[in-house]
Formats: sequence, structure tokens, C-alpha cells
Amino acid sequence: MTNTPSAAVVTAGSNVTYTQTVTNNGPAAAATLSFTETIPPNTSFQSLAPGSWTCPVLPVGYTGPFTCTLATLNAAASAPISLVVQVNANTPSGTVIGDTASASAVTSDPNAANSSATATVTVGTGTNADVSITKTAAPSPVAQGNLLTYTLTVTNNGPASATNVTVVDVLPAVLKFVSVVTTAGTCSQAANTVTCQLGTIASAATATINIVTTPQSSTIVTNSALVTADQNDSVGANNVATVTTLVTAPTRIQLQSLTAEGSSQGAIIRWKTGGELNNLGFNVYREQNEDRIRLNSTLVAGSALMMSGYLEKHAGKSYAWIDPKGTPTSTYWLEDIDLNGERTLHGPVSVSVTGSSATAASSILFSEVAAAQARGSASRIVENSQRSMLATQGQVDQQFDLAAHPAVKIMVGRENWYRVTQPELVAAGLSPNADPRNLRLFAEAIEQPLLVTGADGGVFGPTAAIEFYATGMDTPFTGTRVYWLIAGNQPGLRVNVSNELPGGANYPQQFTETAELRERTTYFAALINSNDDNFFGTLVSTTRIDQILDTPHVSATASSAPRLEVVLQGVGDSVPHDVNVALNGASVGHIAFVGQAKGKLRGDLPPGLLLETNTITLAAQDGDSDISLVDHVTVTYPHSFAVTGDRLKFSARAGAPAQIAGFQETSVRVFDITDVLQPVELAKRLVSGGDGTYTAQVQVPWSPSGRHSLLALAAGQIAEPSQLVANQPSQWHSPQAGSQVVVIAHPAFADAVAPIADLRRQQGRTVSVVLTDDVYDEFSFGEHSPQAIRDFLQTATKNWSTKPKYLLLAGDASVDPRNFLEFGDYDFVPTRIIPTSQLMTASDDWFSDFNNTGLPALATGRLPVRTADEAHTVAAKIVAYETGNDTGSWTSQALLVADRNDNVDFTDDTQKVASLLPPWIQATEILVTNLDPGTARAEVQSALNAGQLLVNYLGHGSVEVWSGDNLLDDKSAAALTNAPRLPVYLTFDCLNGFFHDVYTQSLSEILLLNSQGGAIAVVASSGLTDSQPQAHLDRSLVQALFQNGGTTLGDALVQAKSSIKAKDVRRTYLLFGDPLLRLKAPAPQN
Repeated sequence: MTNTPSAAVVTAGSNVTYTQTVTNNGPAAAATLSFTETIPPNTSFQSLAPGSWTCPVLPVGYTGPFTCTLATLNAAASAPISLVVQVNANTPSGTVIGDTASASAVTSDPNAANSSATATVTVGTGTNADVSITKTAAPSPVAQGNLLTYTLTVTNNGPASATNVTVVDVLPAVLKFVSVVTTAGTCSQAANTVTCQLGTIASAATATINIVTTPQSSTIVTNSALVTADQNDSVGANNVATVTTLVTAPTRIQLQSLTAEGSSQGAIIRWKTGGELNNLGFNVYREQNEDRIRLNSTLVAGSALMMSGYLEKHAGKSYAWIDPKGTPTSTYWLEDIDLNGERTLHGPVSVSVTGSSATAASSILFSEVAAAQARGSASRIVENSQRSMLATQGQVDQQFDLAAHPAVKIMVGRENWYRVTQPELVAAGLSPNADPRNLRLFAEAIEQPLLVTGADGGVFGPTAAIEFYATGMDTPFTGTRVYWLIAGNQPGLRVNVSNELPGGANYPQQFTETAELRERTTYFAALINSNDDNFFGTLVSTTRIDQILDTPHVSATASSAPRLEVVLQGVGDSVPHDVNVALNGASVGHIAFVGQAKGKLRGDLPPGLLLETNTITLAAQDGDSDISLVDHVTVTYPHSFAVTGDRLKFSARAGAPAQIAGFQETSVRVFDITDVLQPVELAKRLVSGGDGTYTAQVQVPWSPSGRHSLLALAAGQIAEPSQLVANQPSQWHSPQAGSQVVVIAHPAFADAVAPIADLRRQQGRTVSVVLTDDVYDEFSFGEHSPQAIRDFLQTATKNWSTKPKYLLLAGDASVDPRNFLEFGDYDFVPTRIIPTSQLMTASDDWFSDFNNTGLPALATGRLPVRTADEAHTVAAKIVAYETGNDTGSWTSQALLVADRNDNVDFTDDTQKVASLLPPWIQATEILVTNLDPGTARAEVQSALNAGQLLVNYLGHGSVEVWSGDNLLDDKSAAALTNAPRLPVYLTFDCLNGFFHDVYTQSLSEILLLNSQGGAIAVVASSGLTDSQPQAHLDRSLVQALFQNGGTTLGDALVQAKSSIKAKDVRRTYLLFGDPLLRLKAPAPQN
């Protein structure tokens, strides 16, 4: 409903016309409509234009209510009606007259709030002049540095002429004044204030002012203008106009290379950016039949999703995509999309037989990268899953006992009924002589009931098996829940059986089910989010996207309306969002929210709109900056009692009968899983449907809970675990002698790093090599979690006689431990992703930062290896460095590199570091400010290949590169051949230590993993931090390294961090290498 008066100001005794319009926004036609209105106070009826409405005949002068009717109003149709009333002659000036009209229909209205409307007019005198002002801004949003025009429209609503009309607009400081023009009078500008003297404006006349400005920074600008005149203004509320405009940051990428290379996998498309500003991400296209086929199902995340508040040079990095269908004749295009929605195509490029080292865009091993695969619908019925919980002391003690003894670990990823045979269990370590009565099953150290089948004569032989109900896990770190089977010394819990069959025939026809689409295909590191979940689904922009959600077996006899929920995550900070949501082609609402909040739509759906397979269409309405990500979509709906694939999880009323139709097999079993710790197998009656299918009838047990959850399935749907693993008993939690050094290694790398442990023992250190599996078994019930490592270290610090002082992590970590992005399972030894001021990033010191100060209790280093060969390479480098006899001149040389000065004087910071070096160190300074980029790169490469004891870099950087001048990048680092003259690198820039990235390898990793040279250790940041505390940390670290005859690298780093207060710098500067490493002793001096 809308309601518009013919004038804002009227005089006593005059007429005013109210035009009301009733519109049906759909999706269905509206039936039996009513329109109701009461003649406004201080007026009397004059006439009515009913249009298509049927209205009563009212006498002139009537002052009461009236109702009109309409039989039908189609979707998207409107029905106007006009009412003319006369203002009473004695109505005082200043009186506000309000008119309210409303409409209704027999058809259900999901949004009744917009079914009525009120309009107001103000009574004035012949000498009043209602001067109003409106204001618009264009374009909106506007990019920083572009022209922003404000259009001010001044209108005299009368009744008298307005004299000496003046407009004042004080421009916000962020706006730079450019010009002003007016259609009446004159305008001037001083001190960013625009003043316009418009003179006299007659009644019903207008004047227009255009003010042109330039926004100087990205922000939200609110600008107001005020109009005044000599006459009494009866409506003061319209004398001020305000408009708010989003100013977006400039957006661009510097594309350095784009190549396509043939390989056994098809084609590898690689690209590298030298810098990115607000780049949302990329799409990769193959040209096919004069069309472009997009290869990536979701956006390849760019800098805007990885970080906020950064410099362009922080965001340069390498990317790649594998096209398994690529051929030697394929042609490819790359599209970048910025936060403003602008799309830019790069290319085309054709496939080369082999990649050129000069233009190859990444050093990552693409044989390890998952091939690009289009995804189908990821929707599914919502399942039970275990989430992280606070364990009781009883659970902790029980888990310690389980981990210390033989057991079979049964890995489960989905909710189902499971069966494991005796031969499978024996192969995984169960004694073939286990007593079936004493088999016990645990999850989260809580005993779970099980069924033992085929154990004839009390013997758990080859024909025997165990069965049990299980759920998966749903944490940021794992989707696998671990069930522990032991051969105990007392009888275990067993699944109960109910023999009761249903007696009546009054079976319910439907139950309430929820289907969900929750894709995790986009990582949004720039969202500062402390709950660990930064994975989302598809990008939502002004380009319409469709999400497919299956809702099988929608009941045809629904007694309640289906309910839709759509939740989106905003991307741009402070950006307004307005997303239209349509279901199967019919609009069902809008999601309006602001910035990086969650936007939500919840509402009932009209009858008949929900299908078995549904298309949810999302399209942003608020311009190109309106960018968001899908968090999830759910539909709760009435589901008939019919199976899908011979399986159905359903709910039913306690004590009532239930029947489940559509089974293809007769081997049907039904379980009551209401209490997951006391599942019950129900007796069933199987009835043939005559069409080759079968219906199972059961009696739901009685309980006060109201409704029960049940699972019905045929024998062919009983699940098998994803993996069976024999437990290797461990007791690292217990009081024991302990050790100074703890090496936490993934089992795949334990043998490879053993030489490092042996070296430290030979040097007089005590060392414990602890497998990640043992840590998980004791401290997180066998389930993958970084919290388990922290809990273990805290327990060891408390319980061990010799307290640990050093921690070496042997294995790479990943920002994607569950492999949502399908780039590989690389979370061998997890890190902790923490919130910082600019992005979510890794902190290894978190493991022993027990006081949450940013300082670790254990000096910590990491070997970020993904293969046993890499582990052998790094271990051999470390052992050779400390035991080798090469004490050439390189051991008394240091290279200090300063980036080009900008608003930071890197030259001065570097020279301060040089002044702290001992006199026996010969320092070479490369000060880029004094060099052209080519010369600087050549000097850096030459000095690194010559070998140095220490390399120090101060400047800007990104994941793979030093400086905007590309002083050192992933390719040149991988090409270094300076072995065995291996320096310790101290890199004080941003993101060189962003080692957990799945799209590429960081510069720190490449230097450490280089088998022909590179580094012996690297100190680098995983975050974005200010240069001042970085430079302070650099100076403190250099001082610590050379004092007291040479301290360990780990101790020096902890000591240096204690000298600064910047918590983000403390937490994000990481050591890649062994924390017990010492700088190599120099050659004897004359």
C-alpha cells in the first residue's frame, strides 16, 4: 500500500487529494480484497475515484469510515483509488492532518507490515512558504579519487512565494571541493562550505544546485544541506537533506605473468600478481566453440578475502589452476574481480609444451594440487554430529587409560549405523581371542552401546562382527570422530531390543525435516573471527547465482508451511547489502544488512512453491560493492514417511506407530536413536507394497520426551568406517623424567627428523620425539586438533621433572585442515589460526603462550615439510650445518638489505641494525633507495649465492616476495645454489611467513626447503604488522644472537619479543627451523 497527498502544505478551506495504490507483490494472486479508510480529521468527504474497486456512495461532507472490495488482484498488479477531501475552514495553521488507509485479503500475506500507509499534510496560511530540500549523490558508491556529484533540489511547496532563499552545505573534510553550479541565484565556496543565495522562489517552483567533489580516502561520507527563507515555514522537518555515500578503495591488480603449460594432468594455468588492491579473486576460463567455459566452481580467493588494511605490494602472489581436460590446442583467459564488482579479462594464452622458468607463476608442486572439479549440489539432510565440548575430569582420565592400552580406533565421518567384521578388527590390532562379552566401545571417553553378532558359542570368530550407531565430527579441524574399541576386563554396554509391534492402523503421514546447503569453498581470512570458522560458500554479487537444495519427499498433505532460512556473510567493511532471494523463480524476500555482519532471511513459504529439487537464486541489489558470501541455506519442511536409497532418518511421536515406505529390500532394520547413548533396535512388521517395494511398521517406544528420532535402513545401507587404526599406546601425560626438547612430528616424518634429535642428545640435551597421533589420542580423544598440542605442552610443563624449554614441530600446517578447498591434506602438524588486527593468520607460539601475552613458554620452531624427502633434506641441512667443518670467510659475513624508502626510512633502520653487529662481522649493505630495481635484484642474488652467516631484510613484502621491486621472490629463492654456506634469514616485512597458505608456498618455506642452498633457518612474519615494532624486534634479535657467546636462535627470538609490546608482532613472527640452532662459529681471526 502507498498513500500520496496532492500537496504537503494546504490552506484551510482548500481540497487535498490522497492517491492510494494497492499492489500485489506475489507470488500468488490475492483473493477477496478489502480496502478500509476513515475520512481524516479536520476534513470532510468531497469525491472518490474507485478505479476497479467497488465502493459505497458517500454523501458530500461525510466524515466517517468506509470500505471498498475487490474480487481478485493478480501477482504484480496494482489497484489505485483516489479520495478528495476538503480541509475545514476553521482549521488552525500548523495543524498536521494524517490519513491512513489499509488493505487485506483472504489469501495469506507473508508481509502484512506493508499493507497500510499513512500520509500527512500541514495546514498553512497564505503568508507561509514551505521550502523543502532533497539531496542525491552520484555515483554511489564512488571510488576514491573519482568525482562525486551532489544534486540539491529546493522546492517551494507554498502557498506563498519564498524570498531570500539560502542553502548552506558544509562538506566533510574527506571531500575536496571541485565546483558548484545553480539554476537560480549564485553560489560560493570557502573553507569547504558551499553557500548559495537563490533569491525568490515562487510557490510550486524549484531550483537545482550541483556540487562536484573528490573523495580523498575510502570511508562512508555523510553530507547534509540546510535551506532557509524569510517566510514562516510550516514544515520544518524538510529543511535539511542528508545523503550517505560509500567511498570505495581503488582496485587493481598488477599481473606479472599468465601462462598455460601442458602436463600429464592436462593443462596447468599459472599466474602471478606483483600487487593487488581490493582484488576479490579470479575466474579461469577455457575457450571452447567460440565460448568461454569457467573452470573454477567458486572464486579463486584474491587479496580482498585474505587481508584488510594492507598496501598493494603486500598482496602480490602466485596462483594456479589445473584443467584436466586441457589439450595442447587449448586457450585460456583469466578474469579478475574487484570489490566494486568490476571484472577485467586477461589473455588469451595458449598451452606451451613445457613451462618457461622465466614466466612460470608458482613454485608449488602442482602434482600435489587437486585437479579442478565441478561440484554438484552439496545439499543434504541435517545430521547429528559431535562438536567440540569441555571434557569432564572423568572423561580425561578415561581417555588417558584408553590411549595407554591396545585398542582399535574406528574412524567415522557421517551419522549412520555401522558394522565392522572380526577379520577387519583383528587386522587392525584386536586380539583374535577377545571375549565378545567384554568388547567395549568409547567415543569422547564415554562408553557407547554396541551389538555383537555372529559370536556363536561365546567365541568372537571370523563370522562375528560389531554394530553400533555413530555420528561424525564437525569442528574447524576435523570431520572425523574416533570410536575406541577395547577388549576390556568387564562386560560392555549393549544395544537394547524392543519386541513391541504396532497395534493400530492410524499411521502419521509426515514429519518435520530440515535440508541444508552449507558449502565451504571460499576462505575469508580478512574476516576477523574468533570462532575459527572462516570458510563460506559461493560469492553473491549483482550477477545472479543459483544454489540447488534438494528436499526429498515433500509431503503432499502438508499441515504446516515450509520455512526457509538464508544466511549470508558480508565481505566489504561498512558496505550496505541488499540481496534479493528467490525460490524456484518466485521472490521470497530481501536480506538487508551492513558490512561484515551476517545477513539473515527467515520466513514461511507459500503453498506449492517448494519442490523436490529447488533453485534458490541470490542477486545483490545495492550496486557493485554489494558483495557477500553464502553461509548456509536451510529449508524445514514436511517430509513423507518414504525412504531415499533404502534409508530414512525421521522423527515420530513417542508411543505412536510409524510406517516407512519404499524399501527395495526385505532386510530392513529400525533403530530408536533419541538417546544416542541408549539406542534401541525396534521390532518391525514388513508389508509388501505390491509394486516391488516394502513398508516397515514399528511401534515408537513411549517416553516423556514427546518426539523420538529413528533411523530405518536396509542391510545394504549399513555403513563401514572410513578407517581402522591400531592404537600405539602412549602415556605422555603422566609424571615422568621429561626432557628439555620436545619434537612433535607427524608419523610420516618421525624417522626423517630423528638425526636432529640424535644431534641434540649428543650435545647433552634430553629430547622426546612425540607423534601427533599420540598427542591427539591422549588430549583430544584421537581427533585432530591444535588444542591437543597446547594441552599436552601445558601438562608436560606441569608433570614432567625436566620441564620442556624447546619445541620443534616437524610437519607443515594448513589453513584448510579439512581440505574444503580440495588442494590437499597438508595439515600434518596443525598451527593455530588467530585473529590479528588485519587478518586471521598462524601463530605457532600460541601452543605455549599459556598466559596469553604473546610470549611462548617454549622457544618454538617449525620444519614446514609435506613429504619425507623434504624432511630428510631439512634435517640433513641442519645436521651438516652444526657438524660440518666449513668455516670459510662466509661465516663472518652478513648481508643487510633495505627496501626502497617511502613513508618508512628502511635505510636508516637497516643502518641501525648494522651498528649492532660485532666488529668481526663484515657487513654488506644493499640500500635499494640508491639503486634501480634491476641492479638491486642482481646484487641481492649475487650476495646470497656467495653465502652469508646472516641475512637481514627490512622493507615491504608479501607471501612470496621481498619489496615491490621483486628483490627476492619464490623463483629466485628456489634457484639459489649457496650450499653449504647457509645463512640465517631475518626477514622483517609482512607475510613472508604465511606458510599455511594452500595456494602457494611462502618465501620462508622455499628458502628452507631448497636442497641446493637457501637458508638454514628463517625468522619471518605470518601477518601484517607495522614497520616500527618490526624494526625494534629486528634490533633486539640481532643483539640477542651475538651476546653471551652466541645464544640459540629460539632463545634469542623469545628474548627479543619480550622487549616489544606489540602483541600481533609477538604472535606472528615465526621461526622456520630448529630453535636450538646456533649461528655457525666464524673462522679464526688473525
